[in-house]
Amino acid sequence: MFVLLDLGVSMSIPSWRSTRGTDRAKTGPTTWYVDLVHVSTTQDSITVRDLYADVLVPTDGRHQRLLDLDEFADAIEAGQLDIATAVDGLRRWQHFLDRHLHAARDPSQTWTDFPPRRLRDLAALPSPLGPIVTAPG
Repeated sequence: MFVLLDLGVSMSIPSWRSTRGTDRAKTGPTTWYVDLVHVSTTQDSITVRDLYADVLVPTDGRHQRLLDLDEFADAIEAGQLDIATAVDGLRRWQHFLDRHLHAARDPSQTWTDFPPRRLRDLAALPSPLGPIVTAPG
């Protein structure tokens, strides 16, 4: 998982998002899962809180799918998400969409910058925590 702190989004390629019959070692990932998050820090910790809104971004030509805006609204209504955090989150979410998925109002045939170029170097680094662990399936 990657967290883009400036945009307040986390991005991953969940193992459960594989395409049936596809050899991911040959074809690479087919779908990224992007979460809107709120990041807060203290001297001793970094907390990443999921803010409900998500987008599935297939890299094989299928359309993106925005998810869980109803959960975002429900959290505001229930008092689980304060207005200032919600407003900030929506502004950052739109900035992410504009910067990485669609820079203009009219759709184009290619992504603006997805997956973000700045992740390529990070993804190529050896993991300091050991091998990546994925669930079977």
